[in-house]
Amino acid sequence: MTELQQTGPGRPAIGGEIKVRLGVDLLATVDEWAGEHGLKRSEAVRELVRQALTPTIADVYPEADTEAAAWDMVDDETSATLGDLETVSDAAVDIRVTARFARGWWIVAAQIDGVWERVTITRYHMDAVIAFRRLITDLTATHHRPETGALWGADGFDGDHLASTAPGRISWAGLMPETAIDGRIEPPAPWEI
Repeated sequence: MTELQQTGPGRPAIGGEIKVRLGVDLLATVDEWAGEHGLKRSEAVRELVRQALTPTIADVYPEADTEAAAWDMVDDETSATLGDLETVSDAAVDIRVTARFARGWWIVAAQIDGVWERVTITRYHMDAVIAFRRLITDLTATHHRPETGALWGADGFDGDHLASTAPGRISWAGLMPETAIDGRIEPPAPWEI
């Protein structure tokens, strides 16, 4: 056996290595941020760089006077969408989740009780799909309570049926056929996502 066969394939590549000197104060700030977010130092540096390079709604719509005006422009200039999802009218919280393509960017966000938050802006369709589904799943886990009934109509989105298996735990329960929306067909048993 060669040494390579004995040690295995090794750590998966993340990308090119760079060396940066941050100084004592900045390094302490990075370490504090990493600890607050449960990340290793290297993960924290990658996430902070990613956040710094990700555009905001103001970057995409610099001519907008306010954030509300920028969101109106998104609505006016949308050329494609992954969907708009709103909570049922009697839900305890008013949530709108949207994923729209405008000005060459996919803009994924949630409007919770009238305030836009959890915004992801990306050039890539698949990143938008992942962000959209993750956002809906996270919001469902946070706001859905079985005793209050459906959060998103029939607790589904984009053909998927979501089930709450425990407080704060959401499972995919299979594809939701059109007939499941009016309750004529039971969805399949859930499995964890």
